[in-house]
Amino acid sequence: AAAAAAAATAPVAAAAVVQAEVGHGRCVAANGYHREALALRATTATVIMSLSSDELNYLMYRYLQESGFVHSAFAFGHESHVVHSTINAGDIPPGALIALIIKGLQYVEVEANLQEDGMEAAEPAPFSLVHLTQRACGGDPADAEEPAGAGAPAAAPTAPAKEAPSLPTPAANGGDGGDGSSSSNVAAAAAATTVKAGESDATAPAGVSGGGGAPAAPAGAAAADPAQSDPADDGAGLEPAAKRIKTEAMAVDEPSAAPASPSAAAATASAAAPLAEVDVDVASAPEVDVLRGHTCEVFVCSWNPAADVIASGSGDSTVRLWRGGTPDAHQANGVGAGSADPIVLRHDSLLGAENKVTTLDWNRDGTLLATGSFDGQMRVWNAADGSLRCTLAKHSGPIFSLRWNKKGDLLLSGCVDKTAIVWDPATQEVRQRFDCHSDAVLDVDWRGNKSFATCSEDRTINVCKLGEAAPVKTYAGHAGTVNAIRWDPSGTLLASCSDDCSLKVWNVKRDGAQPQLDLPRAHDREIYTIRWSPTDGGTLNGILASASFDHTIKLHDVASGACLQTLAHHADKVYSVAFSPDGRFLASGSPDRTLNVWATKSGRLVRSYRGDGTVFEVSWSRGGDQIAACTSGASVYRVAWRGGGGGGSGAP
Repeated sequence: AAAAAAAATAPVAAAAVVQAEVGHGRCVAANGYHREALALRATTATVIMSLSSDELNYLMYRYLQESGFVHSAFAFGHESHVVHSTINAGDIPPGALIALIIKGLQYVEVEANLQEDGMEAAEPAPFSLVHLTQRACGGDPADAEEPAGAGAPAAAPTAPAKEAPSLPTPAANGGDGGDGSSSSNVAAAAAATTVKAGESDATAPAGVSGGGGAPAAPAGAAAADPAQSDPADDGAGLEPAAKRIKTEAMAVDEPSAAPASPSAAAATASAAAPLAEVDVDVASAPEVDVLRGHTCEVFVCSWNPAADVIASGSGDSTVRLWRGGTPDAHQANGVGAGSADPIVLRHDSLLGAENKVTTLDWNRDGTLLATGSFDGQMRVWNAADGSLRCTLAKHSGPIFSLRWNKKGDLLLSGCVDKTAIVWDPATQEVRQRFDCHSDAVLDVDWRGNKSFATCSEDRTINVCKLGEAAPVKTYAGHAGTVNAIRWDPSGTLLASCSDDCSLKVWNVKRDGAQPQLDLPRAHDREIYTIRWSPTDGGTLNGILASASFDHTIKLHDVASGACLQTLAHHADKVYSVAFSPDGRFLASGSPDRTLNVWATKSGRLVRSYRGDGTVFEVSWSRGGDQIAACTSGASVYRVAWRGGGGGGSGAP
């Protein structure tokens, strides 16, 4: 403090009173009143540091984006008009608001440790954010006026409002469902992870470091990490975009401090010895090709269902199509890892570099790719050359999920604006708009070609049909946000998972609104995503995988309700899971920076790849011989899976 006081002889004073409009009310965003130390008052020259309301609004907007609160950022940006600001984003470094607050706290701390004569206080007052404005310089906080209600026990700090994926952050479409779809509740966790990004610890999973960029910052900036936010508040978006995107900027590369559940911890400990043999770094794994080209976090990825092409969507406002070539082929041809030349699909918008891609989906034959982004527009691209076929713009907020129907002639989208829309891409017209939810639509899934399901932040699930104005069925059994829904291969059973830690399976052929299977505590924490096993028969028929913030994945027998396997090796939340086409393996991704591959029958961890950041999404190729994964480190991994699909031993 004495050294700081000596440095304070420079003629600097700070004063600013700034008001910012937030939502429908006004609040004092900053009160720049500072009592000057005696040494400062003695100076004659004074420089007044000011901050305009537009500048403060922009700093708050950037803070929300970098922290993965993508939906809040979207709403605040438009209500405060910062999206139309002339401020150059490149002039604002990542974490600018936090840096200003920290410097202010340092100033206050110096002030509190000095007496009026400029000497260091003998018993400096302990720092207290609650009593910050009441502290007397060098005095005892107990002497300050007691705030109203001080006699009552201190209330627990209020958790941040839930955001709807990194962009998180991030979808609860945490992985490839075997049909080429990809949606990050984690992006809508930056883009997302409300835009569910709350989970988007997203990460949504939903912001990221490692790859060089906060969701809205230029390349090289630090991004938001969903793993650092409280899962209960994560929303996604994707994320993701929302919860999925909720890519939650501080250190997406580091595992969250939240402990795993007791069951997860026990399972991890018991498996520790054999796991050491399968842990590898992607940089040292010859079967892994690291594809680089994105300039910040990559929220979603998906294999083309008919060709050797990976589509990846990023917070850098682009989708990249990575074509062919295994790591072996690259080495044989003298091509280095990550040097593939992808086709770049640019999502130009009024949002500029902040138009994060939150979700994407291939049509059945792989000729068309649909993408959704933070600007509320869907775009349809020709897979052959990457040309833009059409733009579909009727939503008024980030799109969290989109999917082609089974036939491939209609598109379904779910948005933060509480609506779901069925589109005809051939005519670029809206076939039908569904306003059946009272909050953000987080996930959508077709049952066939005419009927589909939607789930929402409003805790409900609707089954809708083209031509019908009202939902055919509405399920309202969850006590928390419904993060993901998935139809089983028969189209009879609809699975859903929620922030309330429950897993439910609904039979649409039954009367009433009660689930056929109800697991109220399927996990110890929020369930982020689910996937059905793709097999149509054999021992894996009716198997449902659920991925949770309790660091585990569980395989459930839907017929009996029994938990067949608990897969526990992740050290953080699990954002994405995907079955191999034959159902023998399950891939998973997490903010702990690992891509894990499991044998579904035995529950054994076959391989664990450690990468450069949060693994937001995983996807299998159509033949089951390759796995794609995308990370907060701006990387896309292509893994040659020699044990998959081809009936090998199960080891890579």
